[in-house]
Amino acid sequence: MGSVRSTRLLSSALLIALASSQALAQQVLTVGGDGGFDEIATAVDLAADGDIVLVRAGSYASFSIVAKSLTVTHDSDALVVVGGTMEVRDLAADQTVFLRGLTAATTGTAGSDALVIGDCAGAVRVESCSFTGRNGVSPNSHGGDGVDISDAAAVSFVRCTMRGGRGASAGQTGGSGGAGVNTRFSSVYLYSSSLTGGDGAFGDDLGGLGGGGHSDPFILGFVHASGCVLVGGDGGGAADDDDDCGIPGSGGHGIQGSAGMVRSSTTFGGAGGFNFGSEFCPKGSDGLGVVGAGLVPGSALPRSVALSSPVRESEQVTVTLSGQVGDTALMTWSMEQEHVFVPSFQGAVLVPLGGPSLRLDALTDFKETFAVPVPDLPAGIEGIVIHTQAWFASGEATTLDSPSSVVILDTAF
Repeated sequence: MGSVRSTRLLSSALLIALASSQALAQQVLTVGGDGGFDEIATAVDLAADGDIVLVRAGSYASFSIVAKSLTVTHDSDALVVVGGTMEVRDLAADQTVFLRGLTAATTGTAGSDALVIGDCAGAVRVESCSFTGRNGVSPNSHGGDGVDISDAAAVSFVRCTMRGGRGASAGQTGGSGGAGVNTRFSSVYLYSSSLTGGDGAFGDDLGGLGGGGHSDPFILGFVHASGCVLVGGDGGGAADDDDDCGIPGSGGHGIQGSAGMVRSSTTFGGAGGFNFGSEFCPKGSDGLGVVGAGLVPGSALPRSVALSSPVRESEQVTVTLSGQVGDTALMTWSMEQEHVFVPSFQGAVLVPLGGPSLRLDALTDFKETFAVPVPDLPAGIEGIVIHTQAWFASGEATTLDSPSSVVILDTAF
């Protein structure tokens, strides 16, 4: 797989993709370090449509991406922590956002959800990020969601961790836990990610509900999960002051949705809360692993491609393919995103066809890693983002699985 011929061909495919980027010149704005902006929000506000925001290691305040195409990425191996809510909203159909290598954890009272995506006709892709909702901070308040999504046409998460906050406990009613991902009227694609609901809090009369791993309260959205762990939070306990039976909170569900597929994923409902009223009082209902008659199980094993990012021109990008021994992989490359679910392939087309592609030799191990030289960027372009996806063929079956994206930067950065 990692032969000289394969790496040269992949480098050629990258070169073709770079050549097609001439009309898509992108500026790179840096945050942190010498000469960079102090805050991500400043760079995001000043960035033009299609620019790249490169963030050095550090802690930063919340920011919002509104009605523009943008990439926000950590620098190589940099720990980037956002101490507040990240927001993406109002994308037009031809606008896309890509987030990579960011950690967001909301604290205090400054926003409860770590990432909020809303009113987006364009696609949002998130890779190698972590989002934790705020724990309840006042009596009976609910935990925040790791991610809250509403009215979004296509949002994908690749190798991410999302966790809801715990509810706050005090008085008669316990606060409910937040969801790992909470969606409304949206389409969501999950790959090799962990989603955990927050636990509900204890209440004298009424325990808080456990948050869902992937929650769709109206059960009107689409969700595809491959190679994920989805766990509902536990419900909060209850006990009435007069020794009557309180009502403990129910456990959260692992995943909810009206349509989609759950493939090679582990799903657990949270435990119902304990009733402290008396030994005869019932506990709360346990959550279910999967909720939604339209969520069908997939049989294909998970497969994936992962690219190291960001890289500078003339460096090497590390490509890791994971699959089954004997699989052949067709890698497709594009600067565009796409989200079209294909049931027969048990996955979605996430990178448009028609761009550079390359068929690789059969896998000889479950995971193979090789390095590909990165060609120089065209003159006048400071950085670009290239998306890739592998079509895996095993016998007569074809499987589509997770994408990966690489940010290629000029050596000046």
